Amino acid sequence: MGNQNTTTLFQNLKDLPTPLSQSQCVLHKNEILICGGYLQRDFYLLYPNDVGLYGHCVVKLVHNNKYKNKITLLSFGGLYNHTLIMEYTSVWNNNNRPIDIGSYSENYFGARAVIGGSDNHLLFITHYNNISVFDLSTFELIENYTLPTDNNIYYHCFVLSPENKENNKLILFCRHTGLSIEYDEDRGFFQYDQLPVCDDIAKLYHYAYVRTNDAILFFGGWDGYEVVSDLVYKYSIRKKTWTTFEDTLRIPMNDCFVVLNEVSNYIHIIGGKIKLAIQHGIRVLKIKVGWANDLNKIIIKYVGGFELVKVLQGHYSIVNSVRFSADGRKVASASYDHTIQIWNAISGKQLHIFRGHTDQVFSVRFSPDGYTVVSCSRDETIRLWDINTGNEIKKIKKDSNIVYDVDFSPDGKYIVSGSQDNTIRLWDIHSGIEIKQLLGHSKAVLSIQFSPDGKMIVSSSNDKTICLWNVESGKMLKQYKEHANRIVRAKFSPDGRFIAFCPLDNTIRIWDIETETEWKVLEGHSNHVNDVKYFPDGKTIVSCSSDGTIQLWSVKSGRKIQKLKGPHSVRCVDISQDGSTICVYCEKLSKKNLITALLLNAIDIVFISLFKKLQQKIQKSVFLLFDAFYFTFCF
Repeated sequence: MGNQNTTTLFQNLKDLPTPLSQSQCVLHKNEILICGGYLQRDFYLLYPNDVGLYGHCVVKLVHNNKYKNKITLLSFGGLYNHTLIMEYTSVWNNNNRPIDIGSYSENYFGARAVIGGSDNHLLFITHYNNISVFDLSTFELIENYTLPTDNNIYYHCFVLSPENKENNKLILFCRHTGLSIEYDEDRGFFQYDQLPVCDDIAKLYHYAYVRTNDAILFFGGWDGYEVVSDLVYKYSIRKKTWTTFEDTLRIPMNDCFVVLNEVSNYIHIIGGKIKLAIQHGIRVLKIKVGWANDLNKIIIKYVGGFELVKVLQGHYSIVNSVRFSADGRKVASASYDHTIQIWNAISGKQLHIFRGHTDQVFSVRFSPDGYTVVSCSRDETIRLWDINTGNEIKKIKKDSNIVYDVDFSPDGKYIVSGSQDNTIRLWDIHSGIEIKQLLGHSKAVLSIQFSPDGKMIVSSSNDKTICLWNVESGKMLKQYKEHANRIVRAKFSPDGRFIAFCPLDNTIRIWDIETETEWKVLEGHSNHVNDVKYFPDGKTIVSCSSDGTIQLWSVKSGRKIQKLKGPHSVRCVDISQDGSTICVYCEKLSKKNLITALLLNAIDIVFISLFKKLQQKIQKSVFLLFDAFYFTFCF
């Protein structure tokens, strides 16, 4: 089984209104009909009050285009056995035409079914170790057959093969069973051929799956005990080969449902449960089908919360700055151990260590094109590094002043720096020549940032002010000086209209640039706030504090959305440009400078033991990556 390096596009869809798993869905024109879920009968299509849904199955009957404006659905099975027929324009009904699929003892719990036959008149149901054939014109059982397998078949994959015109060739996968099944209508018997099953997926069931052209795609799955998969697999029907995609779903998932749209160019993944069964995830995934050979970039949009997914271990001292590359695939970290380190944000693997600074490194940034990194240090230098070779490209030093912060201009042509000597300097990246100085602060400049359009610079200082500067003229445009404490960080909103900043009074404050007023105050930290950042959509702010928490805030309401807890100071934070991942450094003051991982409030008990194990192993400074906990995929 090979690995596949791929690329895909995703689109964010509207969230489901309630948690949903073990659902059954069908497509009708441009609508996805969600036919209930685990103990959820009042979901889009209303089931009768006496029907309990748990492991049921729904198929769309085929009428050979006689009724283009309506469809007929057949719902049956599950732990609480039922058999119901529904026309989409009416309601569920089994009174006018009583039917039954299977006896009560044959509840078809976790069954899978397909419609086939020469006239689409046959219903094939696979369940436990049986395959049943029903005549849909009479709803009578034609025959039960025993499958050549030694494991029970349920919550599995069952699809029509594209290799025949008579719709009588089927494919089944469940754990280590793989079967090609061909039905002879005239003689009434099945022929079976064994299919290969890759070792990883042989352990799983409860996955989502869909057949598109020659491929069957599998998403996630569960081993029935503790393991929930975050992997994506492809089975080639023609080649009979398996591929595991290089990237994962970022979060383990099972009991989802997959629908392919009518023109076969989008896949929808609906509902499901997350790992640890804290509660059902609410997600809708819309994937362009071309992704089957292009799945290298899965982007997830934050909609609810975050969980710990990686611990990056390597520095020997405090980490003062972490930053994502523009594509979100790399993280740069700057440390008091005099190094900058580059990491693969997906695998957590350390890619480079940049050595050259002779004192503490305060700040690090990627260039917009991702090829260069800039850093600044207590050694009074600014250095540029080649991201591919790890070599130092240029060293900039002027006078004898500590440089606290640096930033690239959005076009990548300039660097701005803030220094201990109260000055802000603009540098040409290619020549390393100072272009201009911005003068106005009376104490050290702690934080510096270009506006999104590159026309302004915001700075914050030990002099308790925030200054806004015109890049072209170098003149101060506006100044905020209404605070009694030094301001450690100041960041533009994505639209450039507001500035979020953190003074040393345990708050985050938002300044309206146009009106020059303090628009909002976000209160909730119990110690001073060390860093702050807007999410890319501008609707959410993330902050980190010496109180050991990361907090997410709604910009519109000013209310706290989520709090991630850790027992020690959180020093710096960044967000990937797609909003899917947060990177933080969490500090523990001890002789070995060990790091204690952060916890999600909702699952503190689950993670405490995990983090205790981590503490026993970690011998270096580490920082943490969090991924979306409830999410929708997007592109």
